Amino acid sequence: MSSAQRNMVSACHQGILGLSPQKPGIGRLVNLEYIAYSAMTLLPYSDEAFSCYQSASVQETRFGIRQQIQASIIFSSFVGKLETVKNSCQWQD
Repeated sequence: MSSAQRNMVSACHQGILGLSPQKPGIGRLVNLEYIAYSAMTLLPYSDEAFSCYQSASVQETRFGIRQQIQASIIFSSFVGKLETVKNSCQWQD
């Protein structure tokens, strides 16, 4: 992890990113963006399924994670529909 990434993570943990009393919603959104970026950057080092993205750029990592999430959603919805069809066929028999 680079020093810039460590600084960003420590800033997120300290809660100093954009939390002004006048605009707390914007501060929360900024914090959410930093947390999402940090999670996406740290994920390849914490999970073997994403280890192929350790030397990839943030854009490549984001694209790969997005593809895996989309495939998982499509697969789970497909399995759910198959189970529904299977259950309805059993009721008709």
